[in-house]
This record gives sequence, C-alpha cells and structure tokens, in this order.
Amino acid sequence: LKFCFSGMLRGCLLLAAFGAGTGPNGCQYFAGDDSDQTGPPFAFYAGTSSDDKHEVSAVLDPASGMCIFPSASCGDASLDFSCCGKTAATEASTGKASTVNTIALVVVLVVPSVLMRMRQRCRGDAQGEDSPAQPAEQPSRARCAVLIVMALVIALEIYVSILLANITQSKLSVADRNALLAADSFLTPVMDVFQFLEDAVMVKINFAIGQGSVPAVRAILGVGVIGGLGTGAMAAGIVTVVAFIPVAAQAVLAPFVLGSSVGCALLPTAAEVVAESSTYLLLRAWCWPLAFMNMALRGFLMGSGEVVSYFLSGIVQLAIQAVGLFVFFEKNPSLDCLGWIALAKVVADTCSIVAALISKRELRDRYGLLKPSLPAQEVQRNQPFIEADVTPMEISTSEEEPSTRRSVRGSTRIQAGLEVAQGVRTEAIREGLCAMVLDVSFQLGITTGTYTAGAAMGIGPLYQVGAMQNAFPTYGLSYVVGLAYSVRIVGSRFVGQRQYKSFKGLYSYAAVYVVVLAIVAAGSTLPFARAISLDLAEQSCEFAFNSQCIPVYTSVFGGGTSSGAPLETTFYLFGPILLGIAGYRILKAGMYCVFDFQFMALAGAASFVCCFIPAILVARYLINQPWAVVAAMYLPAWVLVVVFGLRMRRNVAKMVAGDPGPWRRNDLAATTIIQEGS
Repeated sequence: LKFCFSGMLRGCLLLAAFGAGTGPNGCQYFAGDDSDQTGPPFAFYAGTSSDDKHEVSAVLDPASGMCIFPSASCGDASLDFSCCGKTAATEASTGKASTVNTIALVVVLVVPSVLMRMRQRCRGDAQGEDSPAQPAEQPSRARCAVLIVMALVIALEIYVSILLANITQSKLSVADRNALLAADSFLTPVMDVFQFLEDAVMVKINFAIGQGSVPAVRAILGVGVIGGLGTGAMAAGIVTVVAFIPVAAQAVLAPFVLGSSVGCALLPTAAEVVAESSTYLLLRAWCWPLAFMNMALRGFLMGSGEVVSYFLSGIVQLAIQAVGLFVFFEKNPSLDCLGWIALAKVVADTCSIVAALISKRELRDRYGLLKPSLPAQEVQRNQPFIEADVTPMEISTSEEEPSTRRSVRGSTRIQAGLEVAQGVRTEAIREGLCAMVLDVSFQLGITTGTYTAGAAMGIGPLYQVGAMQNAFPTYGLSYVVGLAYSVRIVGSRFVGQRQYKSFKGLYSYAAVYVVVLAIVAAGSTLPFARAISLDLAEQSCEFAFNSQCIPVYTSVFGGGTSSGAPLETTFYLFGPILLGIAGYRILKAGMYCVFDFQFMALAGAASFVCCFIPAILVARYLINQPWAVVAAMYLPAWVLVVVFGLRMRRNVAKMVAGDPGPWRRNDLAATTIIQEGS
C-alpha cells in the first residue's frame, strides 16, 4: 500500500513535468497547457523508413493557437513507421499508472481471501476442531489452484488484448486503424449480447447438476448448442447483407463521416473505410456460429466441473492469437490478416472443446453425450425428483412385488423423465430469450451512444467513446470477470442444493468486493487521468499534423479554440461508471442464479426506454459533449444496479426464509409432472 500511494504521488509529479506547458511561440499541445514545460506529450517523426526517421519540431498554428507538425511524415501511408508516438515522459507516467493500478487491484483481489481464510482457521482453533480440519484442507487447496489458474488465464487475456492494441497501433496504417475502430464498434456489442448463451447455460447446468438431473443437463446443453449455431448463423447472415449494401455498410462502418466537416486528408472517406474493413467484418461475423456454440459448450464444461478443459480452451485461443500476431500479422499487417486470425482462433477453440469431450469418456457416459437419447435405465436412475416423490414402499423391487407393477412404474418414470427434459428445454428457451432482452437493452444503449458520438459529433468524440470502452477492462473491470464466474458457478449450485445461506454469504462477499474494487480502481487511476487519456488516444496524435487536421486533434485532447471537452474530462467519469458496470455484472450473475429472468428482461427494457433514451437526447441536443454521451450510455447500468440490488435483497430474504420464488420454479415444475404422471 505504501508503494501504491508513493507511486501515485510520483505519478502526479511526473504529470506536472510534462502535462502543462506551451510549445514554440506559445502554442498549446492540449487542453490545460498554460505553463512552461520541457516538451510535448507526443513526438513526431519524418523520414523515408524506420531506419532514417528523425524527430521534428512543432510550429504555431495561428488560427487555433495549437502546436502542429507539418514537417512530419503523417500523410504517407506507405511508410513502415508511425509518424507520432508518446514521448519518454508520457511513457513513464502511463507505465507508472499501469503499475500502481495493477498492484492496488491485486491487493484487493488477494487480501479479502486471505483474511477470510484466517478467520475460518481462527474459528476452527477456537472450537477445537483439530481432526475435522484435515479433510477440509484438500478441497480448499483445489479451490486455490482453480483461482490461480483462473487468474493466470485472465492475466493472459489482458496481456494479449494489450499486445493486440499495441501491434495494431504500430503496424496498421491510418485508414486501417480507423476502419478497425469502426468495425469493432459494431461487432463487439453483438458478441456481448450473445454472452448470455454461456452465462445462462452455465447457471442452469450447475442448478441441474446440483439437483442431479441428467435429462435436464442434456436438454439445456442441446438448447445452448443448437441455439448458438442458429443465432450465430442468423446474425452473420444479417451482417453479410449489410456488408453488400453500400449505403448500409457506410452507415455502420463509417458513422463519423456524417459528423465530420473538416477537410483533413488523414480522414478516410466512407467508401475507403468499407473497402478496408468489409472482408474483416465478414470474417469476424462468420466466426459467430462456432463462437456462440462454444459459449454453450464452455458453460457446460465449467458447470460440470471440467475446469482444466475449460481453461485449456481459453489458453488455446490466446496461443493461436499470439502466434498469429507474431508470425503472420508482423509480416503482413492488414485487417484481412486480423480477420483470419480471429477465425483460426474460434476454429481452434472448437477443436479443443470437442477433443476434451471426446477424451472425457466418464463425462460422456455420465450425461449421455453423443447419444440421441438417454437409455431407459439412465433416465430411471437419474430422476431425483421422482425418487423424492415416491415412498420407499413404492420403489421397492423385492420379489414380493408383482413384476407388472414394477414394469408400469418403470414406464411411468421414463415417461416422466422425458417430460421433465421437455419442460426444462422449454423453460431454458424462455429464460434465454429473457436474458437476451436484458443484454440487448443494455448493449443497445452503448451502441446507440457510440454511433451518436460518431455521426452527430465527429471522429474526435467517437475516439473518446472508444478510448473509454478500452479503459474499463484494462484498469479494473477484468478483475470482476473471475468473481462473476464464481457467483454463477458456485451460486447456482448452492441454489440447486437449496443451500440458501451459503448463497447469501457468497453474494454478500461479491457485492462488497465489487464496491471496494471500484473505489481502489478509481483511486489508483484518478491521479493519472491526463497520462492515461494521452495513452488511450495515442493513435489520434497524428491529427496534429497540419492546420486542416488540428480540429480533429483538439476534439480529442482539447486546447486552442476548441469548445469540446477533452478526453481527460471524460475520463473523470471512469470511477463511477466502472462501479456501475461491475455492480451490474455481479448483480446480473446473482439474478441468473435465482432464475429471475422475467424481471431482468422487464427491468432491462424499462431502463432503456425510460432512462437511456431521455439521457441520450439531453446529451446530444442540450449538452452536446462527449462526456455527456458516455454518461448516458452507462446510465442504465447504474439504474439496473439499484433495481437489481433491491430485487436481490428481497429474493435472498425469501430464499433464507423458505418462501417460494423463481428459484423453485424448475423443481416445482418437475414435481408437478411426476405427481401428474403418478
């Protein structure tokens, strides 16, 4: 902690060194530039190749009062180097920000677990539980191993994502980077919408496993796999149609062209953006059928306890992506290459999951995988609801019981098992659609805000929105992923086994952890707001090339005669928005565990209609600033945090009290089927 706080102080001093000052003839480098400094935040280069590039100096642009670099080689797309990049001072400050943030979040991740374990040991010692404590040690070690592996995979995901951003920044041309930003602004929300396939399958399978119902597991997995393939193919087909309609493709891939009125040669035309990104868009879109199917299969692997296979799938994806970047993209930096890498990553993921299922014979036998239906004896043996509703005298198989009576009872059980599976399948489809309504409502606000910033305000505000979206996982949100998985996996199994007090403890811990994490993340980044802002929008530095492009630069970094708020101002919303998103994800995981899907769908739709639409209208027509658009985009997250929080408080209280609720709907439905079949 001492290191973290001292690092924050040193970071602030570094910011003072480079963050406020003027250039030659009093020109400004960005907003807040009002005192002496030793150099600009970005260095600009000229030359014919990376071997002979040299740094150039700034000159004053009289019209805007900004520093421009007309002698830099920013207009030549054939060069093998970027015409601008962060200076050593900027790089040092952003590195310090990343280090302090990482250490602070790791402390938050580790310390609560250590304190809880110490508390459990102290309780055990106080109660004199010497011998019973020994057998409990092994599962605790197994959980620690799982958490360590999970943390490593998440760390690798963060590293590869940062690596991808850095390589594309340094290797892609200006037009390609703009096209990549536009395409990802459209593709990423679609992927997030269909994340419910993995989440819902994982939760429902854990619930079914907790109750020991094999037919239910098979039915849920079938819905996830077939639904993933079908919805993925449908979404990819829609994208394909859009890609081949020029007007639609330009509206989707180049919204900033509508909001840009400057004559900057570095800004691509809509036709150029479509030409550069259409192949990449199609390749990424046709990854979806396999990707959505894999979400369901990964949910099954995690739900069935195959943790190693689950994380091996993630490692395979990361390895394919890293090899593709270093071996192929380095030699041929293009959007097409990135698209083929994405497709290869999904195919490799599918192969690894299928290989895991084929190699796990015990898993296949347990759940009757690769079989059209369960054998009659498996249906009879794996019906906990039936066994629970029939007395021992009724299920007796002694010789005194007539064989005809045993045959009739066995037939009834098999028929009831098939009806249970059909009921679970229908319920899974209904709940999946409700979960999709929630995700669509939430992501529609983010997508609408992104396109509002681009189409109505221009490429600068669009860069600000994209930079904020990149900041959340990098500086804190990724640490919530593992906890959300734990809540869905362990929590749904607790609910399936009716261990409601254990679920309450897990959920309470997760809620407290999210609040502490968001506070620490905000506290560790706020002193570095300027440095992080410069780092996030580094690819915009090239717009300081000349007088025609400087309006785009000032729309990102501010300064001069620009009336728009800079990215630094928008970044001050990072902490509150991060808390809202993290809280929303954890509460959504809890709502999944209690199967309150209908309420989730209604709340999500209401938050979009009643909160987002008025907020985005105010942001666009009254405030007309990028920070207002970002606030409107994530306002539904905070609304849903409040609504879901109150709902979960009510649900948990009713669960502990033994009252009925949506968490009992599945087993109550099964019991009804059995009783009717009897």
